[in-house]
Formats: sequence, structure tokens, C-alpha cells
Amino acid sequence: MKGQSMNPQPKTKIIRLKGKPYKDLQRRVMERDNWTCQICGEHTEAPPHHIIYRSEGGSDCGPNMCAVCDECHRIIHHGHFLELVPRMLMGNKGKKIVQHILTGILCIK
Repeated sequence: MKGQSMNPQPKTKIIRLKGKPYKDLQRRVMERDNWTCQICGEHTEAPPHHIIYRSEGGSDCGPNMCAVCDECHRIIHHGHFLELVPRMLMGNKGKKIVQHILTGILCIK
């Protein structure tokens, strides 16, 4: 079939929230993560990070968001992932963090 993929991927609806529903989601994510950066373990009040960036089609939903401090967030968005390793070891967050990071890296085009 011309122009069609042999194995079409199911389309998932992208969730976009605004205003109070978005603020409520951010608060729930931060509470779920105990206001703790999921990379280094430091206390944070920075807005949650989208694991799959919104610009890459990531949704505004709890499973796609996690608490990340300003410094770890900066490192992620500048693509310096190796800088996160010592921060992860200091924070001793282990498997959950690696899963979040790898999910984000694999979804970045």
C-alpha cells in the first residue's frame, strides 16, 4: 500500500491541560514524588519535568511527569546526560530514575 506503513502504530491522544487542572496535576506529581528530585534526591519546588517533552508529543499526565530540581532539569534540557550519573549516585534513587531518563532519551528525536 503506497504511503502506508506495514506496521502502523496506534495513535495515542496527547493530553494538554491549562490553568487550574494543569496546576493541580503539577501539585499531585510533586506530592507523589514527595517534593524530591527524582535524579539527585534533593528537595525541590520546581515545576515537574515532562519525561517525553511536550514539544515531542508528550502528554500532561502523571506517568509522563516527575519532580526534578532546577539543576538536574537544566542538565537534561542541555543534553548533558553523563553529568546526571554522579547526581543519581548521590541521590541513590536507582531504577526509577534510570527508567525515567532512558524513556526520555529514547523518545527524543
